[in-house]
Amino acid sequence: MSMWEPFREPARRAIVLAQEGAQRYQSDHIGTEHITLGILEIDESPLLPLFEERGLNIDAYLDRVRRSAVADAARGGQEREMIFTPNAKQMIEFAFERARTLNHRFISTEHLVSALVRMPKCAAAKYLIELGFDLQAIVARMTEQLEALTRVDQRDIATSRRSYLRAALLESAVDADPIAQLQRWIAEAVQAEIIEPNAMSISTVDERGQPSSRIVLLRGIEQRGLVFFTSYLSRKGTELQKNPRAALMFYWPELERQARIEGSVEQVSDEESDAYFAQRPRGHQLSAWASEQSEPVESQALLAQRVEDYAARFEGEDVPRPHSWGGFLVRPTRIEFWQGRENRLHDRLEFTKEGTSWKLQRLSP
Repeated sequence: MSMWEPFREPARRAIVLAQEGAQRYQSDHIGTEHITLGILEIDESPLLPLFEERGLNIDAYLDRVRRSAVADAARGGQEREMIFTPNAKQMIEFAFERARTLNHRFISTEHLVSALVRMPKCAAAKYLIELGFDLQAIVARMTEQLEALTRVDQRDIATSRRSYLRAALLESAVDADPIAQLQRWIAEAVQAEIIEPNAMSISTVDERGQPSSRIVLLRGIEQRGLVFFTSYLSRKGTELQKNPRAALMFYWPELERQARIEGSVEQVSDEESDAYFAQRPRGHQLSAWASEQSEPVESQALLAQRVEDYAARFEGEDVPRPHSWGGFLVRPTRIEFWQGRENRLHDRLEFTKEGTSWKLQRLSP
């Protein structure tokens, strides 16, 4: 199956929960019943209201899955790697077709549920029918919800707006030390289970004055500044060595927050880079050797072959850090904290470095 468009987060989460559910009930496969179970378990599930309308809860479906798992175990069979069943694969394929028919550029849980009407003999459809559901009625409800999504998806970008109502940011509430405040916000992003809470954009400038931005992962934050790791021979690496200044930005839309950092940049010590490289997964270590970051490459197959070559070269020993790979330290001279507010009256608190101390001031939104 080729994924021509990404799954929306609820659909992706449902697939993850399907795998977890199959493992929980000791199945050696992931079937349509597990995907449907995953859809029932996510927040804002499109199926759950249909259960509630019938006076049922998720346990009614779980009981059917459990009974099927017990029957599978009784039949026995050789253990094998957990895979999607043909019906489960077809369910996902039908979801893609449904999205194409509606000219959607995404796959949602509603698309997945709609696929069941074309598969009345699959396990998930049978379980729902046993519980008294009409598949055609379910698909009609999903179609109604998908049409609503279509109207939202096709809105003019110029008129698409959302209100920011989660929180305020007052001078009295922030730490006098902006590094400590940034650490607090990152910790809160972690607690909120945001995907990649340490992801940040970094902007550099080349010798012609052309800026470029990309996402990297923060790997350390302390009083001296922020640390990330990369190839020194990459575009950002070479630009930072010629013009050692950068701008960073964190964006946490779920918290309606962003943080902007500007400052000078320097390489960290070899010892620090060695220590970080040593704790990376071995596959990541081999990729650092195999990839000449930012350079043209003939094919993905060539990259894979390089990884295999280096795996053979370092077989039975620790992978050393390439001298062209290591860390950069950004020493902030300006840090701005932005909190979204209603009617676009956003809170912007700016810290600027003056000698060894920080000056705080509020900026207009």
